[in-house]
Amino acid sequence: MVSMRQWHFVVGMLFFNLKGCMSVLTGPEALSGFLGRSLAVRCKYDAWFKKHVKYWCKGSSWSSCETVVRTTGSEEERMASRLFIKDNHSRLEFTVRLENLTQEDAGIYWCCIERAGSDYGVPVNITVLPEPLTTTTTAAAAVTTRGPDSEPPGLLITILLPVIFLVLVVLLVAALLLMRSLKKQKAAKACGDILLSTAPNRAEGNTSGRTEKPKQRPHHKAAPPSSHQATNHTEEVEYATVMKASTSASQPEVPTATEQVSYASLSFQGPVEEATYANM
Repeated sequence: MVSMRQWHFVVGMLFFNLKGCMSVLTGPEALSGFLGRSLAVRCKYDAWFKKHVKYWCKGSSWSSCETVVRTTGSEEERMASRLFIKDNHSRLEFTVRLENLTQEDAGIYWCCIERAGSDYGVPVNITVLPEPLTTTTTAAAAVTTRGPDSEPPGLLITILLPVIFLVLVVLLVAALLLMRSLKKQKAAKACGDILLSTAPNRAEGNTSGRTEKPKQRPHHKAAPPSSHQATNHTEEVEYATVMKASTSASQPEVPTATEQVSYASLSFQGPVEEATYANM
C-alpha cells in the first residue's frame, strides 16, 4: 500500500515538472536552414529564470545530450566554433545562431535552462537543405560577368544609347533618300510614256497637211540678136531657190534644217557669132 502511494507521488511529480517545464521554457519544434548559410533559434523563458544559465544541447535523448555552447547568466554573447549564444533579459529570450551550416549540423537539439535539481529543456529538430539552384546560378553569373575591372552598367548604357540613336538616324535618312529616288524614277517613266503616246498623233497631223510645191520663177527667153546690136552682148541667166519638204508619214515630225541652194547670175561676154551663107 505504501509503495502504491509512492508510485502515484512520483508520477505526479513528473507530470508537474513536465507541465512546469513547458510553461517556463518554449521554443520552435523544427527549423530548416540552407547549406552554407546561417540559422537562428530563439527560445523564450519565464522571468523567474532571467539570471539562470542557458545552454544549447545536441542529442536525440534529453538525458544523454551533449552541451555545445552555454551562457554565464549575463547578456554577454558566447561562442563555440560556429555556434553563438546570447541572452536578452529584457525580452526574456536567448538566441542560438549556427553559422555556415553543414550536413553534420542536422539533428535534434535542446534549448535548456540550468537550475537546482533537474534542468528544463525543449527539443528543436534542425534540418539542413541543399542550396537553391537559382541562387547558385545567379551567383555564378554575377562572378562571370562582373570582374574587378568590369565597367558599371550605367556607363555602358551611357555609351550605347548615343550609338543606337545615331544608327537609327542614319537608317532614317537612307530610307528617305531611297524613297525620293524611286519617286523621281517613277515620274520620269510616266513622262516618257506620255511622249510616246502623243508622237503618232503629231505624225498624222503632219501628213494630212498640204504639201507646198516649190515655186519657180518663169524664165524669159532672150531675143535673138540683130545685126544692129553691138558686138558685145551680155547673156543673163536666173535661177530659183528650191525647198525640199518631208513627205514621210511614218516618222514623227522633227524639225530639220532646210537645204537652200543659191545661185549667182553669170554674165558672158564674147563676139556674136555671125553666120555666113554662100550660094553653092
